[in-house]
Amino acid sequence: MADNINLIKQENGTSSCDKDMEMRLIQDLLKRYKEAYLSVPLDHNGADELYKWQLITECEGKSELDIIQKFKTKNIVDVPRVNQVLTALSKDQPQQLADNFALLMNEDVPLSDRLSDFKSAMAELCGDKFNMKANDERTASAFLACWNPNKYTFYKDEIYQNYCSYINEPAQKAGNKYPHYLQLLESLVQTIRQDAELLDKFTTETDGMLQSDLLIAQNILWQMKDMMKKEKNNPNQNPQNEYSMIPENIRQFTNILRLKKNIILQGAPGTGKTYNTAALALAICGEQIPEDHREVMRRYEELQKEGRIGFVTFHQSMDYEDFVEGIKPKTENGTVSYEVENGIFKKICEEGQSHLNRGSHFIKEENRVSVSQVVHNDIDEAINSFLKDIPKEGIYIPSVRNPSKMFLVYKEGGSLYVKGDGRSYPIRMKSVRAGEYDYRHQSYEPAVGQYIRKHYLSITDSPHIVEKTVWNEETRSSENYVLIIDEINRGNVSKIFGELITLLEADKRIGGDHPIRVTLPYSKESFGVPSNLYIIGTMNTTDRSVGNIDYAVRRRFAFATLKAKRELVEQNSILEAATLFDAVESFIKKHKIDMDFEDLMVGHSYFFAKDEYELELKWQYEILPLLNEYIKDGIVNAKPINSDMTVADFVGIND
Repeated sequence: MADNINLIKQENGTSSCDKDMEMRLIQDLLKRYKEAYLSVPLDHNGADELYKWQLITECEGKSELDIIQKFKTKNIVDVPRVNQVLTALSKDQPQQLADNFALLMNEDVPLSDRLSDFKSAMAELCGDKFNMKANDERTASAFLACWNPNKYTFYKDEIYQNYCSYINEPAQKAGNKYPHYLQLLESLVQTIRQDAELLDKFTTETDGMLQSDLLIAQNILWQMKDMMKKEKNNPNQNPQNEYSMIPENIRQFTNILRLKKNIILQGAPGTGKTYNTAALALAICGEQIPEDHREVMRRYEELQKEGRIGFVTFHQSMDYEDFVEGIKPKTENGTVSYEVENGIFKKICEEGQSHLNRGSHFIKEENRVSVSQVVHNDIDEAINSFLKDIPKEGIYIPSVRNPSKMFLVYKEGGSLYVKGDGRSYPIRMKSVRAGEYDYRHQSYEPAVGQYIRKHYLSITDSPHIVEKTVWNEETRSSENYVLIIDEINRGNVSKIFGELITLLEADKRIGGDHPIRVTLPYSKESFGVPSNLYIIGTMNTTDRSVGNIDYAVRRRFAFATLKAKRELVEQNSILEAATLFDAVESFIKKHKIDMDFEDLMVGHSYFFAKDEYELELKWQYEILPLLNEYIKDGIVNAKPINSDMTVADFVGIND
């Protein structure tokens, strides 16, 4: 694998210090990857990586030409140009093309020499017919990875350059880049093999497919490319005065939320509920969590604008009509009318439902048939299978004119209907079958026909037989949505959710094991909560002005307590701040009455200060008033603290 790279290493010299630094960087890279992606499926929407494992599995034992046919249309090569060349050569000069790629398989020859021979042979074969000769290292790597994924993996120059920069390794020139890349991956692969969590993630999600540690390494570098690029451009992205609150337990919260669908982050003021909520929402939406606090909030705000994250604050006067739907008066030209108006919960549920599943299917296969190969040769047979597979709640299908717009197709009494703009229309199967439509159905009928042809008609050159098509009830390709409910305990949760409280349970969601729908009281619409909607609530544990959440609500949420962390004060503030933290801790432990200390301890963010002046201001206007509020509410049994008391005075008394 290393070929002449070992010689390059010997000439340049690699000290044990450099190797130690490389290993620390690799370990940090994997740590960050796990924080951001360990609980994110490989095929999550917008960043599907599972197809690479499917591809190497399909290519196992195949001939050179078969491998070329399978990888040429994938995103692992420069598809627009490479596909054109390989398609033409496969038709006109298939044997010469196969012979050229066979040059790459001769492992008696060093890899750099094989790449050089392949480049020359392809240039000669293409002549002047093509600007692109399909002889680049990226194309060669795709073939080699499909041929032997235990020795080779996919290559992209951007990833190679970023990784070289990240581990402070000089990049090689063209022709030596791919061999160098494989050599660099050796240390990364060795570290991955020692990480049980990572191995479990990939082996579980690629169960039944060909395994490759090199592909795991390549996948991690691909998903972490932006982080590595940021490290390259901003090596000091966390200056001393920049507050850093990367939550170590965010991965645990993410795993809990994915399982339960609903979580409440509870804690005293200043323990990071707002920041943890934003970071958790990003993780659920498949985003990498930036280390910089401001960057987290910036990306969080972007997803809010995109409609992926919703936010609402509960209060004592909020009710079902505000949250789900209600009848609201509207005045137009002096005339008052009443219309049903959707609340934030119904809106985000409908948005999530529109992206749920996207009509994805699993195919029951024989002899490792590609999932794109389906069963029927006849359009009528395909239509009949489609009708049988439609679930009770219907199926969302993308529009022809605007694929991002989804509409619901459902079956009633043996006939198909579509609900796209609040109304329902019958779908004429004659038009679906013929691919024709009139002006009323120019979006619906051809889209249904296109969907059936894509998922139910067989590929004519399929070498194998597929038994049948099976509806996929999972939400693996769904785009996730998050609803954040701030101060959730300040509202009457049972009253606000009403009968929908049952639908919050994971198995009762649309896409769950036991999906349930209800008829809404005002619109009379059938309504369910989609599996790709996640709810994050926040709760101030010191707030006794409202009642506790009842058991019916509690059992549908997971609860995670955020605690004040002294180490974060030490990392992000001056020395005196940690001393004040200790004094406040001593005061509360000494005087608390019937509440747990963790529910009362003032959060670490209250102690972040760049100098003594700022710390004094935080004491006078944030910490001291909060302690006096505890005393006033009777949860801390002490005399009120004099408002003129300084930090030094308070520390001296509670030392």
